[in-house]
Parts: sequence; C-alpha cells; structure tokens
Amino acid sequence: MSDGVVIDRAMRQWREARPALLPERHLQRARFDLWRWKPPLRELVHSPLLCNGLQFGLVSWVFVLVNLWLGVGPQDQAHNGGLNLFWAW
Repeated sequence: MSDGVVIDRAMRQWREARPALLPERHLQRARFDLWRWKPPLRELVHSPLLCNGLQFGLVSWVFVLVNLWLGVGPQDQAHNGGLNLFWAW
C-alpha cells in the first residue's frame, strides 16, 4: 500500500471511532471552581504584597544564599551539601 492510502484509511477509522463530545451542560456539573469556592484565595493570589513579598523578599535571598553555598563551599560533592542537592535535583 502507498503512504497516502494508509493515511487515508487511518483517518477514516479515526473519524468513525472517535467518541462524541459531551454537551456543555454535563461539563458544568463536573467543574470545580476554586475561585468561587474560596474568594479570599483569589484576592491573596493576586495581591501585590504576596507576589512582591515572596519574589523579592524570600526567593531573591534564597537564590543568593544557595549560590554562595555552591560557590564558596568545598567543590566536591562529598563535602558540599549544596552540590549534592544541585546534582540530585
């Protein structure tokens, strides 16, 4: 068989075997909207205090400390836990 015939046959079989899509009304029941369930959570996630505080207040300092640990500490894995974590992750 040529490639075109095989592809055409596969496409016809795929169209016939494909399940019908569920109506939207069935999907509405199955959805879980976290934002409607806990509205304060949405405000917390979108608050600039969380983003700025977490990103600049914590992550930037952790980044600096980990890089110092990796760069200043011993350079073999047996004596530097930071290198063990780095290569393990």
